[in-house]
Amino acid sequence: MNQSRFSPLDPISRHSEILFGLLMVLTFTGCFNAFEAGEAEVKDLLIAGIGCNIAWGIIDAIVYLITTLAERGRSMRLEIKLRQLPTGDSAALMVMRDALPPFLAVNSSDTELKDWQTRLKESPNAMISRIIRWQDLRNSLGVFLLVFLSTFPVLLPFMFLDDTVLALRLSHTIALIMLVLLGRGLAHYAGSKRPWLIGLIFAAVGAVIVAVTIALGG
Repeated sequence: MNQSRFSPLDPISRHSEILFGLLMVLTFTGCFNAFEAGEAEVKDLLIAGIGCNIAWGIIDAIVYLITTLAERGRSMRLEIKLRQLPTGDSAALMVMRDALPPFLAVNSSDTELKDWQTRLKESPNAMISRIIRWQDLRNSLGVFLLVFLSTFPVLLPFMFLDDTVLALRLSHTIALIMLVLLGRGLAHYAGSKRPWLIGLIFAAVGAVIVAVTIALGG
């Protein structure tokens, strides 16, 4: 997570954060009775939806910082261990294989791993002296904004339309479009040949999740 520009998460995590915020606000709009709602009820809906996503955004930002620090600590321990172990030692090779993604670990020979360890020892010490960087705080802010801003497209109709029934229908339409786009984005990232079909399935699954959440009192 050492991005050189303001991009706090990988594509899958970015889509997931937006999805969490979207599903959260949908649990409020899904319970909203537009036919009987008055101005006070619409105001309560807006306050609840925005407030919940602010809280969820703060929680996700804190979790991001915790996981970033944990991963950084793990990397530091890995570097220390590989510098201390003899080059090409079986323990060093095992440590490197455990640190690699499975498909790389399986296809990397002992000779290649030994070369990597050699280059590591010859390179300057890359261990991080500061526990938290300024970039970590920027990225955690980005996580918060991803969750928080995902609220507004769904709530905008209630802010500008006096007809609550029309606002609710437009809100759900926007939510479904967002779900389709999120599914399409994830499918495209995964290399699917039918990203739009996956997007439609994604929207259907999202609608079911919201319905189940509402039914369970969420």
